[in-house]
Amino acid sequence: MINSRIRDRRPSDLEGCVKALNAVHASDGYPMNWPEDPVGWLTPAEGLHAWVAVAGDGEVVGHVMVQGTAPTA
Repeated sequence: MINSRIRDRRPSDLEGCVKALNAVHASDGYPMNWPEDPVGWLTPAEGLHAWVAVAGDGEVVGHVMVQGTAPTA
């Protein structure tokens, strides 16, 4: 088991988030189609907040984001 902590995602975490996404894609096929711009895929305009799981050595080992949409008139 990895000893990790959860914290707000920082811009400096995005490279690690892409590595984690690549590992999930390779093992589980998600996302089904690898995004042309993985950083853009991880930082959509609809993103409300994101967190990362960070191992003791600082490596990003997980990522989660809450997305929303603007209310329609």
